[in-house]
Amino acid sequence: NDTSLATFQVNGQDVQDGDSITVPANTASVDVVATATDSNSNVDVAGADSLQPGDNEVTVTVTAADGSTVQVYTITVTVALSTETGVSQILVDGQVARDNDVILASDPTATEVDVEVTTIDENATVEITGNTDLVPGDNVIEIVVTAQDGETTRTYTITFRTKGLSGNANLKTLNVGGLSIDLNADNASVTLAAGSKSVAVIASTEDSAATVKVTGNKGLTTGSNTVTVQVTAPDGKTVKQYLVTVVVEALSSNTNLSSLKVNGSTVVAGTSVTLVAGARYAEVIAAAEDATATVAYLNNTNLQNGSNTVTVRVTAADGTVKDYSLTLVVPSLSNDTSLKSFTIEGFSVLGKSKLSVLPGTTKLHVSAQATNSGASVSITGRDIHSGVNDVVVTVTAADGTSQSYTVKVKA
Repeated sequence: NDTSLATFQVNGQDVQDGDSITVPANTASVDVVATATDSNSNVDVAGADSLQPGDNEVTVTVTAADGSTVQVYTITVTVALSTETGVSQILVDGQVARDNDVILASDPTATEVDVEVTTIDENATVEITGNTDLVPGDNVIEIVVTAQDGETTRTYTITFRTKGLSGNANLKTLNVGGLSIDLNADNASVTLAAGSKSVAVIASTEDSAATVKVTGNKGLTTGSNTVTVQVTAPDGKTVKQYLVTVVVEALSSNTNLSSLKVNGSTVVAGTSVTLVAGARYAEVIAAAEDATATVAYLNNTNLQNGSNTVTVRVTAADGTVKDYSLTLVVPSLSNDTSLKSFTIEGFSVLGKSKLSVLPGTTKLHVSAQATNSGASVSITGRDIHSGVNDVVVTVTAADGTSQSYTVKVKA
């Protein structure tokens, strides 16, 4: 005979018998989850659908496994009354009208005019005054929309002109910065790229005789700017303004690097890079993450032997500056003037000062190689004559130091 509930929720909220919950206006149904403790019990939910404004009774009836024990759980679901007072359309004399519009009568002698109002919430009520007993000239029509809650109201005012020039100060289209603006939006806005100083505004009026004046679209600054489009109707006195917020994005402060290379090799800022001995210049190439940032290089030329600090300076679009340092190490040039090999006529003469060759020899085959690959070698004395001749090998080290090796050759 167990009729208890293990789970009882309305719209995901735990509830108990006798509870009350409130849901937003125009809610048509609630989700009820009711699970009996005894799986053999029967659970029936009623009243969760087709909710009406105000209080609604939702019941969960649990019939125990014995078939005779019954318990009813009741929840009061209150659907809030709508406060919506908006309108989707106003027609005056068959013409679409908006709040504060001036509508020119199709019949200048009319003494009354048809006004049709379509509310966003069908439960709202409408009261119209001023559309009868019209007089020549301007007639003020008031439309009072009362929300479903009976308290919230909004008044729409339309001027209906039976004689005179058009008071139509409406725009047909408005384009700001290449974007079409919703003329019914309360807070229209356009975002421009950082650094923008002006924005193009193209306005088209419903009445071709109306005039347009645009202000605020030049001299833009970072942040929010208000562009005003003022329309003056042909009657010269009906004026309507359209405001558009133009947001100019801030200039980037991004000073990050996306890559850094020295002589073609990727390196990390703050590290040391060893160059070839005697280098006086290094090709430093840095790329900024932000394409609007600029990169400059300091002290990457006229390098000296030892450690040289090179600075990569990134200046962001907004002027923010960040320096990245690299240490370029330039080894000293070798002063090694020693010889690795020295042969005359195929004989090694390293460490020797004399050599005899066959009489009558006039041209010697001389070969010499420096120990250090950065050193250069010059040879003189290959052409000889009878007697004693000097063969001289001069080794010039990478740092400019030189040393000569002389072998006296007797022919």
